[in-house]
Amino acid sequence: MVRDRLDFFTSRSWLMKTDQTRALAESLSPQDAQLFLFHPREICWKNYMNIYLHGIGTYLLGNKA
Repeated sequence: MVRDRLDFFTSRSWLMKTDQTRALAESLSPQDAQLFLFHPREICWKNYMNIYLHGIGTYLLGNKA
């Protein structure tokens, strides 16, 4: 079940380009940069992991909320 759901993503090679994202981050005004955080050090990792693991349970493992 889990393997089938992950197969599309794990059986291919992926190339992620970040040029436009970096350009957007660099173009933000100081006020906008405070609202739209781009740097990983600004992420609340505890909150991120709680949301991430909830998503794994719901969408990958099929747990009911």
